[in-house]
Amino acid sequence: MIEGKVRVSVAMIDEPGFDFSEPSEILDEIAAVTPIYGGISFERLGKAGLQWPCPTLEHPGTLYLYKGKFSWPNGKGQFVPLSYKKSAEIADDDYPLILATDRSLYHSLGHDDPAGGGAGAACQPRVAQTQPGRCAPL
Repeated sequence: MIEGKVRVSVAMIDEPGFDFSEPSEILDEIAAVTPIYGGISFERLGKAGLQWPCPTLEHPGTLYLYKGKFSWPNGKGQFVPLSYKKSAEIADDDYPLILATDRSLYHSLGHDDPAGGGAGAACQPRVAQTQPGRCAPL
């Protein structure tokens, strides 16, 4: 199943440098330029998969990314406090709904350009989803 999805994605890219003929070539390139994926290959994924980081072909993969401690020098996670900032887009009588993008297989949360021919182009037709009865009063 994943191989078919990779083939579709690769077929949709018509740019120099994206002339992969097999999904395995994509993983080979990622492994060559990204050290934490250095030991991941299409063949090693098999049916069970392989969890990163996996820096070498001998590495078994990482069952837990952070087990026991985080990668900070003190071993603890880092929390950064944020101040509340009111949204610039709030519902009112003229515009009672706030629209937001959704994740799907074909596009990311906020960047989707189906007109550009990317992966989002495969996700047609566009639909709006709401809770039952939410738009009836409008």
